[in-house]
Amino acid sequence: MRFRNVFSILALLITTLAVASTGYAGVGAPSEEKWPQAINKRPYTLPARTLSLGAGFNADTNFNAIYLGIGGTNGIGYGITDDLTVAGAYTMLLKPGGQAGKGPLQGTVTYTLVNSEQFQLAPRGNFTWSFNDGDQIENLGVFNKATLGLGAAFRVNVSKHLAVFSSGQQFIIGFSDPTPVVFQFPIGLAVQPMDVLYFSVEAYLLKWNIRSPTDADLNESRNATPVVFNLVVSPSNQLDIALGGTLPGAAVASGVFDTVLYGVNVSYYLSLGD
Repeated sequence: MRFRNVFSILALLITTLAVASTGYAGVGAPSEEKWPQAINKRPYTLPARTLSLGAGFNADTNFNAIYLGIGGTNGIGYGITDDLTVAGAYTMLLKPGGQAGKGPLQGTVTYTLVNSEQFQLAPRGNFTWSFNDGDQIENLGVFNKATLGLGAAFRVNVSKHLAVFSSGQQFIIGFSDPTPVVFQFPIGLAVQPMDVLYFSVEAYLLKWNIRSPTDADLNESRNATPVVFNLVVSPSNQLDIALGGTLPGAAVASGVFDTVLYGVNVSYYLSLGD
């Protein structure tokens, strides 16, 4: 019941904002020039005074774990300027039988450094705080109340319909004793056959435990890593509906990527005017 109520409230909020925005001058869909319908043409940061709202639902194949995310794919974000966006997201673990676990709260800051037709580059950092005893850093075997992710997202448009990209967060730092540090290199391929349809596959080609809590794990590199895939339908530049999930890597030892996850995320974009 809790799951149904949360999504009902969020759906009502998005619908209300969409309807209400038609009654105010300058409030509505973002500019097509600054925020195109085709995802491969978008920058990594929202246009100035643009708000993103979203929600997501993910589960494993047996529904042993169900994740409800407020923030969706792009988080609840706001474009401070065309080049600077702040966003937040909260994920709650819902288990069968009505038991619920408090999930992590994440804040992200993204800055667009380069935004051209062929190449986009955006350094970004995120801070994650767990309300549980600690969330396990992937491939590290240590529990941390807080983690810091640093890196840069980039996209190279090989053609009008094909791009090579990375979602960023190449470094993950855990706040524990000793402090674990992970270097990872996500790289993906995105296909945009038409403006309304986008498909991407991203793999973590390298994970390197620069600093681990045990000598046995120190400087361990792993090549078999999770694959993240997404199919996004964008009826307009104001709405994204994403179907996707993760596939586990054979060398993954711990964490959420031990199992196949799939789900749906919805994001809605609202310009608040100039």
